[in-house]
Amino acid sequence: TERSCGRSCSLPRPLASPLTSSSRDCHGPNLVLPRVAAPVSLPSLRCQYSLSRFALSTEAPACATVDALVNATATGRYDSDGRFVTDCTIPTYASLPRGGRCVHIMGDSYTRHMLQTVSMVLKDNFVSGGFERPNANCLCDGQFSELEPCRRNVSFPFPCTSVEYDSRLTCRSRRCSNAVRTRRGGEAAFVWLQGGLHYLQGPLPRSGRPSLRAPVKSFLAAIRTTAHRHVHANDRFFVSGLHFQTPAADRVFPHQRRALAQEFNRQARRVTEEVGGRFVDFSTVADGDEARGTSDGVHYLTSANLVKARIFLALLHLT
Repeated sequence: TERSCGRSCSLPRPLASPLTSSSRDCHGPNLVLPRVAAPVSLPSLRCQYSLSRFALSTEAPACATVDALVNATATGRYDSDGRFVTDCTIPTYASLPRGGRCVHIMGDSYTRHMLQTVSMVLKDNFVSGGFERPNANCLCDGQFSELEPCRRNVSFPFPCTSVEYDSRLTCRSRRCSNAVRTRRGGEAAFVWLQGGLHYLQGPLPRSGRPSLRAPVKSFLAAIRTTAHRHVHANDRFFVSGLHFQTPAADRVFPHQRRALAQEFNRQARRVTEEVGGRFVDFSTVADGDEARGTSDGVHYLTSANLVKARIFLALLHLT
């Protein structure tokens, strides 16, 4: 049975959405594979394409400032038709800012999926643009499968390195070398830090009764350390935290359930603002609704990651 990844349902007619002709091949059953040790045990699923009922609202004026975009993201919501509605319209960009700049990114698999989608936008290819080389088993929504082969040869918009299931994903544009920044008069850098799922932690709880206490402590320390070591006077520092899981994943990973994720993000926001950064709350985008589509109850598919990618690209341009 073809279904939305997360629950069986019948979807309404497709909405006008920010897609290109390259996505048309995706509007059939999509193969999405969970990680072998997935938090929610699901068989291989053939799912309706997550973008088939997705659109960004465009009625409001464009978000003209960083603050307006960050605030609109924090208060965004999905309407009954699957549109992500914001108080101002998320600006649409299909390229990186001209001239280049130092972009320094740190995060985990949430950031990997966001940057993978940025590459899809830049290539204008939603079928296989998330990879350096197309993978026949990881197409369309399947690009976000957490099965190990679908985490290889990921396409990033900047040079990235990753270890331990992306618990230390690090990306730096070529403008980030000290020599280049000094030669160009200390141009402002864009620094992004995301954590909460398993940034600086293992991919899954090791044993016993897992808790968010250690991840909270280490991530708050990481925010302060990053601000001290990598953020200079004119740099723009952005921090993002946890998403919401589906109810099924909450039962398996209760330490990441909604109330605790909200508290994690609240503390991360507080420390981010203390060091002069801005907290970008993506929990409104990845809101825990099973209809949104996930590979494993935790990792979202194209539609949610496209919202995040659009916001990330807009922040790059607005700064």
